[in-house]
Amino acid sequence: MSTGSEGKKQAGVDYGTDLPKQSLFRFADLHVHTTDSDGSYTVREVLQNAVKLGIGYLSFTNHNIVRPDGKECKALSREYGIELIPGCEFSAQIDLGYKKKEIHVNGFWIDPKNPKIREVLAFNRNMDRAAYIKAYLEGLARLGIWLTDDKSRDLDLAYRQLVALHPESVHIGRQALAERMEQLGYCSREEAFHRYLGRRQDEEKMVYIRAEDYFSYAPLEQVIQAIRSCPGAISCLNHPYYQLDADHPDQMEQIIRQFAELGGDAMEVFYADYSRMQQIELMRCCREYGLLPSVGSDHHNDDLPLKQGEYQVYRRLYERHQEMLAADKKI
Repeated sequence: MSTGSEGKKQAGVDYGTDLPKQSLFRFADLHVHTTDSDGSYTVREVLQNAVKLGIGYLSFTNHNIVRPDGKECKALSREYGIELIPGCEFSAQIDLGYKKKEIHVNGFWIDPKNPKIREVLAFNRNMDRAAYIKAYLEGLARLGIWLTDDKSRDLDLAYRQLVALHPESVHIGRQALAERMEQLGYCSREEAFHRYLGRRQDEEKMVYIRAEDYFSYAPLEQVIQAIRSCPGAISCLNHPYYQLDADHPDQMEQIIRQFAELGGDAMEVFYADYSRMQQIELMRCCREYGLLPSVGSDHHNDDLPLKQGEYQVYRRLYERHQEMLAADKKI
């Protein structure tokens, strides 16, 4: 495993973070979305809820956008008494040999002004999501689900109204579709994923559409290198059990191994509602491939509440962050 210090030549960014001290705010959640991408709550609404839950260490990881950035995180940290880590959930493409697949990687302590980060973000956000969303709308329409205010059979209108409901978002996707289905009384958001939009092996996937058929995100190696080019930044492989494939039972571990070999640092072990057995298996993979465990709820709305993750999980990531910063200063 790489220490992550190679190639990091630029000056460090002062995020105003000292060694965190445990307090009443003792929990951590390092995978949270807001209205800046496809979440239901604003940054401040999430922070207000986090304070109530005793969460003291948090990272906003919106899809392919860094918001709030380091300067904003520093100000919000003072205001709410929560340690905020500048983060982003990057979409990445991994080549498995038999197919190419989209995976997600969180970057912690990243600098949005870093040229390599800007390059990846520009590439990933320069995708025409309209065709992808309209394909979903067409699939739902075939099942009699029309996502217009008056349920009229107008797909173009359905798309325009969906976009209008998320004027600040740079990432309109399945979360927005699920919310719209609930709003129009077809089903709950949870049922929308389980019956129509889901991609997990235990879901029916009645309308599920592979993003890979519409997008070609930045290669995984480029994403990891971009994160590593930020002094002290850490890359984390997200929700690994999403990668289970009945036709390729070793796919999940293949992805974990390739991520580690490319210089990845961590992996979500304590994710959302993973079972104890799943956590044990992922901890085995962490030990085998030299990765640190991470914790995250993937909070978008009330269906995935904020996670009261163990402080020690965050502390180990923070200590690695400090080690990498020290190594960078020696270059």
